[in-house]
Amino acid sequence: MPRSETVDPTPQGDAVPAPELDEEALFPAPDGPAPSQASEAARIRRARQTTRNLILALIATLAAVGLMLVLVPRDDSSQLERVDWAARAESLQGQAAMTLASPVLPDGWYANHADYEDDTTDGLQTWDVGFVTPANAYIGLQQVHGGNPTWLANQLADRPATGERTIAGHVFEVHDQRGQPGFTKGQNDYALVGEAAGTTLILNGTAEDDEFERLVTATLASLGEPTA
Repeated sequence: MPRSETVDPTPQGDAVPAPELDEEALFPAPDGPAPSQASEAARIRRARQTTRNLILALIATLAAVGLMLVLVPRDDSSQLERVDWAARAESLQGQAAMTLASPVLPDGWYANHADYEDDTTDGLQTWDVGFVTPANAYIGLQQVHGGNPTWLANQLADRPATGERTIAGHVFEVHDQRGQPGFTKGQNDYALVGEAAGTTLILNGTAEDDEFERLVTATLASLGEPTA
């Protein structure tokens, strides 16, 4: 009986190529930016957030400091220079040709300067004390030996006399700028000019009348003048 043979349909010598794989179909690209782009975007977001946080922290710090400056009470009185005018007058008296005024004043008054000058050229001796009153106003006390009208006019900045005032039995010339047109409140609002113990006295400043009167009375007493 004849034997059957199996016939291989594939032509001998020609290999059949393997089918091509679609890599994009098998491994689709993930949605969104590539990893490098995503990292850069995240870095930028972090940098912006850090900057924003720093600005907010700075604003909060400045606000806290401002609030403290407003709410915390401050006493600036200790920062002002205070001079013992009585001690200065005593130490300088030996070189002065006049009795230096050294008024005795109640608590609340203090001096921020006390200066003596002997001008041998003009023959003037001046004793200058700056007083701060309990009301925090200012009165400058000038005492001069050998004064003249020119010197006096310079000290008063040519302000005219506006009247007279009697204090402790002594007559003083008044130079009151407080009611004058165009007046601007400052250091030389009101001045008194008088004579005592052979010297000229000028009291000049911003205080009220009662504080001027107290200082004048104490000054006259320190010079041995009657104050009745």
